[in-house]
Amino acid sequence: MSKTDQPKGFSKARKQAEKIVTDGKRVKALIEQGVAKSKQHKNALSGFWNELQSLMRMIKAHFKGKFKVSTKSIVWAVAAIIYLVNPLDVIPDWLTIFAGIGLIDDATVIAYVIKNIRTDIERFELWEQKEVNAHSIQE
Repeated sequence: MSKTDQPKGFSKARKQAEKIVTDGKRVKALIEQGVAKSKQHKNALSGFWNELQSLMRMIKAHFKGKFKVSTKSIVWAVAAIIYLVNPLDVIPDWLTIFAGIGLIDDATVIAYVIKNIRTDIERFELWEQKEVNAHSIQE
């Protein structure tokens, strides 16, 4: 993918993600913010709600050392959450009061990331389902 294919603002979020992916505490705090914001705007994010939740669980599992993804994929995933939680991105989130307009750019970035790392997300979801099944058998 060329840089021109990237949504506006993604490059900046990706650069921020490259800086924090080595700090598990910062990533954990970011994911907590992402979970809270996604719940707050569940209706506006409904088109890819489940994939967004999988993305955040994948990041958590990666940083707990339970599931590994490539550096590129983890940086892109973290960048999507950075973009989501940033209230002053390309379209400021306070515009959400006008029919969700402030989340259009967030949705675009998240959809872009999901599209580009879908294989890792699907691989994570299969792994996660196996983990759930393994734990239910043990109980």
